[in-house]
Amino acid sequence: MQSNIISGIVRINRPDGKTAGTGFVVSDRLIATCAHVIPPGAEPKPGIPPEKVELVFRKSNEKRSAHILAEWWRPADAGDVAFLKLDGALPEGVRPLLLGSSLGSKDHAFQTFGFPAQSPEEGIWGDGHILNETLQQGHEGAADKQPSGDSGL
Repeated sequence: MQSNIISGIVRINRPDGKTAGTGFVVSDRLIATCAHVIPPGAEPKPGIPPEKVELVFRKSNEKRSAHILAEWWRPADAGDVAFLKLDGALPEGVRPLLLGSSLGSKDHAFQTFGFPAQSPEEGIWGDGHILNETLQQGHEGAADKQPSGDSGL
């Protein structure tokens, strides 16, 4: 299972090349992440073309650029979601990850992978289990137990 997860994970970089957080390939050109992972100043602004964001694909270590899709941007205080559109095709061997509902996930085990401060370029595995379903900012979600500080896991 771990290799399948790795094939769809990207590291999102800040303009200085340091790690900002984790993203997930969800289609042949779309990357999902948290809005708070997007480098400050790169968030969408009305009437201004979207900023480019540098990505590093975990499976191949290839750097690519993507731009933020303003219509799918939700700031940290209103959903904390961002979608990026990859400039060009996915690198060889990179595969989208499946998305699904958290409905009925109570007591399910899960694995995670992210780029916390302890390993900002190589990343760290985590695991846990879903404690129960919950509402987060008015949306259904899952309460879990996982390492803290691993944005985008």
